[in-house]
Amino acid sequence: FVNFSDIALRSIPINTEANIRYRLGCVFHEMMDLGFIQVNLINRGILVRGALTIGMLCQARHFVFGPGLVEAYLMESKAAIYPRIIVSDNLLKALEEIPVLGGRGNSFEEELEYLKGFLKRDQDGCWFLDYLAHIRAESDDHYEYAAFLLKHQELIESQRADVEALPAGQENRQNRG
Repeated sequence: FVNFSDIALRSIPINTEANIRYRLGCVFHEMMDLGFIQVNLINRGILVRGALTIGMLCQARHFVFGPGLVEAYLMESKAAIYPRIIVSDNLLKALEEIPVLGGRGNSFEEELEYLKGFLKRDQDGCWFLDYLAHIRAESDDHYEYAAFLLKHQELIESQRADVEALPAGQENRQNRG
């Protein structure tokens, strides 16, 4: 995890001995974690926009660079647009082609079946993590889920009011921090 400016970066090494040996399904677990992170941030009044991809990354101390970071940044800044975490087509293609990304013994189709509960395609063609479906599936308490939805609605409405109050052309700058 690295945090700089208004960017939070999570990176996961894929070719580790543990991941190769046990194949726990790092893509599935990362999407689950990001769904919980989104829900926790919403409970704190924070909407997030981001991207999940795969690619080479060099990380040393406070320096991070590489094509994976560039792709994630471009996806977040150019395609995500709204508070959502989008998932790159490259990651889904890699999930099909690189067995170590999935769970031990799972086919690509089985991995997609696990993901389809909270991975959706938006109107613009982007895949995104549907944290509302995710938390609904993970919640045991219907009242708690309903309270979360009300809090979510209030947050969306307050953010919308804040953006509508900006002078024309300022919306994107407000979203960028």
